[in-house]
Amino acid sequence: MGKYKYDLHEIVLDPNGKWLAYADEESSKVLDISSDQPKQVADLKDAHSLALSQGRRTLWTVNGNELTGFNTDTWDVLGRWPLKSSQIPTSLAVVRAGVSSDGQNIIAVPSEGGLIFYRPPDMEGTYVTDKPTSAVAFISGRNIFVNFSEALTFLGDNGRPLCEKSYKHRVDYSISGDGQ
Repeated sequence: MGKYKYDLHEIVLDPNGKWLAYADEESSKVLDISSDQPKQVADLKDAHSLALSQGRRTLWTVNGNELTGFNTDTWDVLGRWPLKSSQIPTSLAVVRAGVSSDGQNIIAVPSEGGLIFYRPPDMEGTYVTDKPTSAVAFISGRNIFVNFSEALTFLGDNGRPLCEKSYKHRVDYSISGDGQ
């Protein structure tokens, strides 16, 4: 824990075991874990959330104000983009990376104004829902996003709803690594 006693929010582990990235809202970093003594290779500043692109070449971070992309080979910043809408005041910003059926990256960020899809290279952001939302997941292999708002909404990679399910009185959901 850091000086403000924040817990870790998220951890992303390189599938090849070379690095580990973590977000704790205070001093988020990337550590090289391929040697006996881990060393810092990138400073993610005040990132609240992390997502590794499906191609594993970009680590996406988000804080309360901007979306940032990092090249995972060099840890150079690929760009910084202002968020189109602020997050819900009672929750931290979240970022999830997905891919369309034709291989285009989609970066999803829930917000007060709805779920937003950012697509490289312009990264302008498009609202795909219009209700405040605080969480999103991506089901890889199926190219489906799951939006957690007033109901569970399953969205295609084009942002169109596929179906919606009520989650009456349930309080916690997540998508497993195998898309369940």
